[in-house]
Amino acid sequence: MESNKNKIISLVKRHAGVSITPYQKEITEKSIINSEFDFDEDEIEILMSDFFKEFSITPDGFNIKSYYYDY
Repeated sequence: MESNKNKIISLVKRHAGVSITPYQKEITEKSIINSEFDFDEDEIEILMSDFFKEFSITPDGFNIKSYYYDY
């Protein structure tokens, strides 16, 4: 059974690989999504939506601007 840590890393890898310039470094539990990746607002919204689905989390009250101040 895959650990939650590995599920999160896999999820981020799937999203980090879709941009014009895919993320080249190894993604680990120490990677910092909001500073190491060049996700735009739409990409991070999709990533978070997939995260909520993957882990059966209800995103009530979640506001991306609490974590990504530029959006």
